[in-house]
Amino acid sequence: MTNAARGAAENARSLWLADANQYDMTANPDHPAGLEHGDLPALGILEELDPKMRARLSSRGRLETLKPGTFVIHQGRHHHGLSVIIKGKLSVSCHAHGDYLPLAELGPGHTVGEMSLLDPQKSSADVCVSDEEALLWTIDGDAFNQLVESDHEVGCAVFRMLGCETCRRLRQNSDHMLHKAEEMRSHFLDMDY
Repeated sequence: MTNAARGAAENARSLWLADANQYDMTANPDHPAGLEHGDLPALGILEELDPKMRARLSSRGRLETLKPGTFVIHQGRHHHGLSVIIKGKLSVSCHAHGDYLPLAELGPGHTVGEMSLLDPQKSSADVCVSDEEALLWTIDGDAFNQLVESDHEVGCAVFRMLGCETCRRLRQNSDHMLHKAEEMRSHFLDMDY
């Protein structure tokens, strides 16, 4: 792997790790609030939705318990759906130039697959369940599109939250790249010629 590719991979990894620490569900990790009634808990992007809107959204998706090692998303394949991690952890990694690059461990409140709802391209990374079972709430693309067409209030709210999350990640990425550029510049200014 070239130094440039390795540097880009390390930048991506540090962004994922910074993002992975944003959410915490320590109050009752075995039974997240609301799941016993079929409602989604107020985690991650769902925090902005009121309970009635989360209930309407919840009815369009499904809860799934996945065993360790189960792939949720495969790099290079089309994926059309959104999953919110309710319990457990997912590992994010990618393959580049023959190397395997671990990027992050994501936990409760994080989303995966949101880019596929906004831009249905091939997935940029593998996402699989880590070393313990994971509980995900998942809505596939067709069900999400039906939700947007039939329940504009919830559909628009989710799109707005996905847009805000995407903007937050872009700003974080921009800040990180600026910091790296400043480090590189100061390194070259300190060089003896």
